[in-house]
Amino acid sequence: GMPGSWTFAIPLAMLLTLPAFLYLQKRQVVGNRAFGAAEFAFEARVSAFYKLALILLGLFVLGFVLLVAFVGVSVALSGSGKWAGPVAGFVASLVLFSVLGSAYAALSRNIVINATHVGSLRLSSRLKVLEVAGIYLTNVVAIVLSLGLLIPWAKVRMMRYQMARTAVIAKEGLGVCRGRPESRVAAVGEELGEAFGLDVSI
Repeated sequence: GMPGSWTFAIPLAMLLTLPAFLYLQKRQVVGNRAFGAAEFAFEARVSAFYKLALILLGLFVLGFVLLVAFVGVSVALSGSGKWAGPVAGFVASLVLFSVLGSAYAALSRNIVINATHVGSLRLSSRLKVLEVAGIYLTNVVAIVLSLGLLIPWAKVRMMRYQMARTAVIAKEGLGVCRGRPESRVAAVGEELGEAFGLDVSI
């Protein structure tokens, strides 16, 4: 009946509009930033976020199939081991969602930064999904084994990777962005951090 149709229609509509919402959100955040006298310009298209959604969906489907196969093989090889299935499922799920989360974080960040310029300055981000996932997983293991003592190290490690893969391409030199009174110019790091989500999460 009608109530049942709405039960599926509303979540589906939300999923279909989510990429457009993310696009508008990023455009609003980036467009309201400035570096010196130069305003940030955001040139990404909404289609880039829908392509990202399709990539994530494909990774999820592939990952789920591999997860089920891994759990099945683990149970078969373990014989009567009752813990094989749950343990294999937990490990595989951790890897799957780490890869999915890393894919979203890396690819969305690349889309936003690569589509942004500040005056004549262009920005470049070259994060790799598997590299981000590897750092994330090893950070988690290090934090668990150290009982949380390595959280600062893990944050710095991820931040160093992000910054190593981020570049500013200046055709006319950084001086083109000068000219606004110092009291009205926010710190470059703060502007980039808030605009692009240069977070230091593990």
